[in-house]
Amino acid sequence: MTSLRVTFVPPVPYFLGFGGMEIQIESTLSSLSSLGVDVRRIDLWQHDEPSGILHVFGSAFQHGEIVPRIRARNIPLVVASMIMQRDTWIPQYVFPRISRLLKSTTYGIRRTILESSTRIIALCDHEANQIQTIFRIPSSKIVVIPNGVHERYFDTTVQPDPMFAGKVLCVGTIDENKNQLRIAEACRRIGKEVVFIGYPSSRLTDVAYVEAFREYTRAHDHVTWIGGVDSQSTLLNTAYHSADVLVLASHIEMQGMVALEATAAGCPVVLSNLKTLRSYYGDHATYCDPQKVESIAEAIQTAIGSRRPSAQAVPSHILRWEDVARKLIDVYSSL
Repeated sequence: MTSLRVTFVPPVPYFLGFGGMEIQIESTLSSLSSLGVDVRRIDLWQHDEPSGILHVFGSAFQHGEIVPRIRARNIPLVVASMIMQRDTWIPQYVFPRISRLLKSTTYGIRRTILESSTRIIALCDHEANQIQTIFRIPSSKIVVIPNGVHERYFDTTVQPDPMFAGKVLCVGTIDENKNQLRIAEACRRIGKEVVFIGYPSSRLTDVAYVEAFREYTRAHDHVTWIGGVDSQSTLLNTAYHSADVLVLASHIEMQGMVALEATAAGCPVVLSNLKTLRSYYGDHATYCDPQKVESIAEAIQTAIGSRRPSAQAVPSHILRWEDVARKLIDVYSSL
């Protein structure tokens, strides 16, 4: 048991889009609570100052006002940075050199948030390096703690479901970043059926993409879109244990919650050739160029047939949420 008290601050209201970060928040909260930590959700209508530690998820403009004010009151502040950049040299070499001119930009706001934090949680070594290089944050403030996976995904007794068996699987919000249209076309070219699980994006910038995806699914028999499912649904676990391969060919991705879950279940994964993903998955994934349909198709063909035998150990980099919670307790206790 511990006497720690922590208040969680989310990036946006859940109703605006429940995705990987929200699963991260809820799973972390549940695991910390089970270990005796007093974890609360921030109440924006409450006048009383929260006691203990504040843990802010995300470092984008949404928190640009609240974080500096919190630090001005000397409240210990942990920030899960969630830095997601395209693989380009511009942020690394240009932004730090003109930082004074970028004070009111997204870069400037994010740098202020990171500088105001007591500790920063990065999901992988590459993200930690980005924080140091792009934002000039000392390494002493940064701790690398990957996301975890729920215990149910490690269950080797799950029976395959014909809905997913022998097929390609793609799980995620239907939007341009997740790249479902190229994935669907890649599967068509190699004669593979593909099942998509995911809610349509609620962003205005994705309206045209979602409609194009709807039209594609209507016009092609090899595509099945079953819509979104609750993150606690057993359907996801069954899908991971049944599909030939999971494909996550995003243009920008930090760690990919669904790829973690699929790997825990023994399902081969195809990932975008991004530094953030390579930094974490290493040789435990097949990589593709998300801009090229033929590259995605080749990666799928390479990955099929490489399902991990149930008797083989889960890769050591795949953590359970309790492991994540214990690492966070160490961070909280050091403040």
